[in-house]
Amino acid sequence: MRKTYCLVVLWIIFYLPNLQATPLTPIVQREGISEYRLDNGLKIILAPDQTSSAIAFNILYLSGSLADPQGKAGTAHLLEHLLFKGTNKLPGNTLIEGLNQRGIRFNATTSYDRTRYVAQLEAQQDKLDYLIALEADRMRNTQFKQTELDAEREVVLRELEQAQSVPLTALTQSILTAATPNRGFGRPVLGTPEELQRVSLDDVRRFYTQHYQPGNAVIVITGHFEADKTLQTIERYFAALPSRSLSPPEKLLPARKPAVTQVHSGNIRWVALAYPLAAIKDQANISLTPLADILAAEPHGRLYQSLVLNNKVTGIMAQPLQFRQGGYFLFAAPLSKEQSMEDALTSLSTALEGFAKQPITEEELQRFKISIQAIKSQTFQNHAALSELLAEHAALGDWQLLLQRYEGIARLKQSEVQQQAQKHFRQDRRIMGELHAATSTTTPSTSVATPVAQASRQVSPAPEKVAPNTLDLANFNQQVMRTESQILRSTLDNGLKLALRPLPESNNPVRGVLNLHFGTPHSLFGKRTLADLVATLLIRGTQNRSYQQIVDQINSMGAGLSIQPNGEQLSVHFSAPKEKLSALLDLVAEILKQPAFPATEFELIKRLQGSALAQPVEQPAAVASLNLSRATAPYPVGDIRRHTEQSEVLAALQTLTRDEVVAFHQAFYGANQGELTLAGNFDPQPVTQQIQRLFGRWNSKAEYVRPSRPYRSIPATQLHVRAGTPQTGYYLARLHFHADSPSQDQAALFIAEHILGRKPLVSRLGQRLREQENLSYNVRSSIRVNKFDGTAWVSIQADYPVGHGQRLANIVKDELAQMIKQGVSDAELEQAKQSILHERRLNFSQEQGVLSLMQRQLSEGSTLEAWAKRNEELAHMSLEQVNAAIRQHFRLDTLVEVLADAQGETIQPPSQQISATSTQALRLNQSSTQ
Repeated sequence: MRKTYCLVVLWIIFYLPNLQATPLTPIVQREGISEYRLDNGLKIILAPDQTSSAIAFNILYLSGSLADPQGKAGTAHLLEHLLFKGTNKLPGNTLIEGLNQRGIRFNATTSYDRTRYVAQLEAQQDKLDYLIALEADRMRNTQFKQTELDAEREVVLRELEQAQSVPLTALTQSILTAATPNRGFGRPVLGTPEELQRVSLDDVRRFYTQHYQPGNAVIVITGHFEADKTLQTIERYFAALPSRSLSPPEKLLPARKPAVTQVHSGNIRWVALAYPLAAIKDQANISLTPLADILAAEPHGRLYQSLVLNNKVTGIMAQPLQFRQGGYFLFAAPLSKEQSMEDALTSLSTALEGFAKQPITEEELQRFKISIQAIKSQTFQNHAALSELLAEHAALGDWQLLLQRYEGIARLKQSEVQQQAQKHFRQDRRIMGELHAATSTTTPSTSVATPVAQASRQVSPAPEKVAPNTLDLANFNQQVMRTESQILRSTLDNGLKLALRPLPESNNPVRGVLNLHFGTPHSLFGKRTLADLVATLLIRGTQNRSYQQIVDQINSMGAGLSIQPNGEQLSVHFSAPKEKLSALLDLVAEILKQPAFPATEFELIKRLQGSALAQPVEQPAAVASLNLSRATAPYPVGDIRRHTEQSEVLAALQTLTRDEVVAFHQAFYGANQGELTLAGNFDPQPVTQQIQRLFGRWNSKAEYVRPSRPYRSIPATQLHVRAGTPQTGYYLARLHFHADSPSQDQAALFIAEHILGRKPLVSRLGQRLREQENLSYNVRSSIRVNKFDGTAWVSIQADYPVGHGQRLANIVKDELAQMIKQGVSDAELEQAKQSILHERRLNFSQEQGVLSLMQRQLSEGSTLEAWAKRNEELAHMSLEQVNAAIRQHFRLDTLVEVLADAQGETIQPPSQQISATSTQALRLNQSSTQ
């Protein structure tokens, strides 16, 4: 009898949850997107795509900072942080560790009218089921402790300090505050220091109980998953959760009269104008959509033409700030020191409020429509982009707004755009913002930094364990080698290396990367600025097409193209629908081989770059990076390997001529030293023939020798340098050592670095600096190993409040010393190995991830077989091997640190004088290329 009873119980446990009396049926189905709704009000939006190789997951709550209690701004955002602190089932770090061990990337953001939790994961149903169960658990069972609230409040204060140190962010918030003073959009999403201190544990719990419920939530899932199984899982975990009624949000009315606001911050001046927008569901809102392109796009935008080209501003941006209750259309422009703020504001307002005198043309509208059609096609082929837009439009009121806006734009008439432009952009609706350079740098009062006490770290398993989620390594490496067998590798007669990955089933655009290498350290001496200027000018006109014609052709094809200079290398990244690939390759070849270097564009770029270079580097992160480069790569002035000093580049830029640009291109450009990688749905044979025709005989006249960057022993150094931001500082450090890419030590070092600081919430540095000491909002590490020269380093970066930099530096060194002395634990090792391998598989499951890997390996002369071998090394790495690598390579006497904040010393750049020997070499190099 007892045996029968057990069988009945087991049947109930394992089979009853899978019985579906009434399957969910979609409420709406459009263009492959389906909406479902549970009885408790939870909305579910699914867009399965079996050609995708990953999943994008969003759960959003339709409440954000507008729902913050009065006098306690920042409550919604503070709660977002606390939702990562664990639940009854997954207390403490086990929640984050469970995500990391499955290779699930996660993040969260809070805005005015929504809070969104985002994840990307491999296309595996068990991982998606795990994530769905986790979010249901977080919706109902998140734990809240006073100690965690107090700690996370300090972390948010660090985040707030960072945000306030970005001048344009401060200006935008000031404009919104002027529009709705002390309420609505005028209250910062992050809150203020004063109001954050008032938020109590009861406030957080009350907000959580009221707003984190199924009736106020939307789940959006796109990518490769099974819709039926996913719906069953969502029902299983969410259907029983109760919903409660919510009070309607406060009705926000825009400013009824013009307003002016001023901000003093940083060293760059900006002007801005904002105009209230109609609600997003309003047809008037759709009618205004083309104006960002018509007014600010380069090179055809009206504001670009009238302000940038006429030297009134150095750039222009236009952005609709869309919220559920309307929003604002923001226009902003940076100014050089010589440009008049009054003149810029007058010109900007005249252009924006002068549509009656200069009506919208049909040509302007059609140009926008063509580009938006291509954007729609690309969006629906990219599951991650589609997930982002569906979630954001759901937050704005309805995910179908995304489709309605595309449809509405297609029907737009010139007269509608004209009418709404005149109605919305008026002087009596204008909000004006001025960002002035700070007249003085003041430092907030800070407590005296106290010496750091050594943490007592025991090498033992963490008390909180995560259920293992072991990766099937054999299956993973079989996938890697199958991919390798699909890649067609070859070398053209002139030396251009090819790696082509045909994907016949892919619906994504075909993506490619073309790298060109040129010159030698000798022939490029003194030519870094010239080389970068040539690359910047390439796209701005060919012998057959103007800059505008190039832009129009790229947009009409639904393609993408970017050209990135980097000293002795040029990288071209491109993408196109499969039917447009051939035309795009022809255009890329024309841009690279037949540039016109128009005189007007040459002078314009020199002026714009000169204005940017004339502004001193003041942001702490940039100041820290510059001084670290000075300390660790002290190449002589003129060396192509030298870091870029703004004053040096500016001096070189002022004397450059167009003839030098033309001569450099003729002497150095060619495809014989380069690599081209391509992945997507294309026929490899005609594509290879086309590449041979376009690039197979295009050779550089100059010799190429890869500039070596050999390892050099650098003694421990700490620099405390001055940065212009009064509230925040930035710590940047490098631990240098000698290691090469093929070495097995690299796998061990990668694991060690992962444990040290790769994951901000669960790494040693993250736990210590963010979770325990509340010193940093963003602390992380990275590792770099040079394939050719044996140069390697671990980088550590963190923000900190001014006055606490030395304390943070002491803690970093303490953690490093603990790791060197005691090593890592078995638990840390196993967690890191699984996290790294799952992350590698997630990267490998995505076309873009494999393309990046192909591009790097092609330049290094390796294949995916080496990547599979590295997987094996990571999986089988022993504790003794990792700890031995740490002891050998992690040495504090090689640690170079930079603290950048308002209390640091002003350090003059190194001498810009070129030695007599260098000057002679420069003359020789110039004569040899002209």
